[in-house]
Amino acid sequence: MPKVLQTILFENYRELCSEHSIESNALLVLKTSYRTPLTKKRWGALQDILSSSLKSDVNRIKIWEDRHNSLFGKLLVFVGYYIFMRKDLSFNRYKQDKNGKPYLNDSSVNFNISHSGKTVVCAMFPANIKIGADIEVMKKININDLKDFFHPNENSIIYKNNSIEEFYKYWTRKEALVKAIGKGLLLPIQNLDTTQKIINQYNENYFLKSYKFNDHFCSLSYNTYLNKIDWIEVKF
Repeated sequence: MPKVLQTILFENYRELCSEHSIESNALLVLKTSYRTPLTKKRWGALQDILSSSLKSDVNRIKIWEDRHNSLFGKLLVFVGYYIFMRKDLSFNRYKQDKNGKPYLNDSSVNFNISHSGKTVVCAMFPANIKIGADIEVMKKININDLKDFFHPNENSIIYKNNSIEEFYKYWTRKEALVKAIGKGLLLPIQNLDTTQKIINQYNENYFLKSYKFNDHFCSLSYNTYLNKIDWIEVKF
């Protein structure tokens, strides 16, 4: 379970960390969870913060949970950007690369978003480092069907105790690592031994960190040593 530095309402984002400071060498992770859809009025007010093109993209999503996850993910970036830069983000700078990975044009702030169920996380850092985040709701699945996706060292841990928690720990670590590296499907994930805390890929070291909370597992990966990870809960 991550230790939350601060819990704030979205409307109060300008007052963030008035009592606590984000260290310059700390990775910031913003998290939000919800249960029910926003009211029509609330939805309208929040989506108006986006650019017109992003607003259209969000509203084209048919499933309401996915639509909320998409909006909340972008607004977590908005909050994190303010924490680092002490000014509001213009969403006209929010772009996607050729692989569909979002980034901020002409900005040193880097981030990665992940969501599962009704929880969204966004890992951010105010410098040019590679970051990957992955969160998954732990569901009852037949883990025996997925052995081929794991390294032998991972399998020895997962299947020794038939552990669904260990399965999701290493699954999210793989996903976070792949997202940080940015190679996508070109990377054979069964060759990645994420039982280690540091993995070298393409002559770079990638650090791994995992958390379990409620029925979720979340993992982070980044290619620069960081002193700590600060979590902030945002309520919409």
